[in-house]
Amino acid sequence: MTPEFSEFSNSQEKITQLPEIVIPDNIRKERKNGIRSLLDNPPHVDCMHVLGRSGTLATTGIYDNAQVIDHYHLPPLFPIEGIGNEVWLEWKNMMREEDLEDEIPEEGIGEFADDGIRQPFMDWVISATSPRVQSTIAQLRSLPRAMRNVALLDDITQSGNVAVGIAPAYYKAAYGTDFQYNPENNRYIFKSNDWIDQIIKATFHRDLPDKRQTELLVELSKGTVDWPGFKQLSANNIHSLDQLAHYCATQYLGQEARNIPPETVYDLIQKYGLNLFRLHEGIKTELRRHTAEIVQEK
Repeated sequence: MTPEFSEFSNSQEKITQLPEIVIPDNIRKERKNGIRSLLDNPPHVDCMHVLGRSGTLATTGIYDNAQVIDHYHLPPLFPIEGIGNEVWLEWKNMMREEDLEDEIPEEGIGEFADDGIRQPFMDWVISATSPRVQSTIAQLRSLPRAMRNVALLDDITQSGNVAVGIAPAYYKAAYGTDFQYNPENNRYIFKSNDWIDQIIKATFHRDLPDKRQTELLVELSKGTVDWPGFKQLSANNIHSLDQLAHYCATQYLGQEARNIPPETVYDLIQKYGLNLFRLHEGIKTELRRHTAEIVQEK
């Protein structure tokens, strides 16, 4: 049985401070190029929607300075939770539960799909039967009516699932036909889809984090967890850390983790304890410093 955090000794003298956050040079370069591209060529839209978790982390500091916003004519920015592949995964799980797995598009609903392939997912979003979907639609509807010519600001683009399939479904569900959205207006900060993993591995290299450990640290880096039923991470709630550790130790089945003992996750917790909750703000602080450097260079 996997041990719980509460079983470990958590005396102050045994807890280690987190290491200094390290952003690898290649990731710094990618981020610099992504931010410069946004500043040099902002989209001509009413507003941008920055996607929750990875997107908000990647864009830390860009909108901190009102003078920078005005100088580069950046459109207003609104953080939106739920427009991501997590809702695509929820839909796929629902289809499997209803024995409709054969109707799930094997290649997703991105740039290689057509409207017919995307329609079942879009119909599900429009029906808003999922609490997650309902919450995201409510966020979108709460924005000013004059802000409906939109673009996405995110950390990376991959298959186009989000940009071409998920986002339009949400906009149609929230606004009907009263919106403008062109995926070509979207902006992205990174090329590497594992940019957070690379920061984690560079920062915790002495601990040699394996895949399960990396998964734990990546989720803590994002500051929130998007798994259905997971309560908000809270530095005042030791049980939320234990729940996250339990998932990474026993349920995460990435190919690279299959032969790794689950207890390795708890090795990290035993070493760093509640200091792990500081990882999110630590990475944000370093990214904010990096953003300031980029702006000063221009």
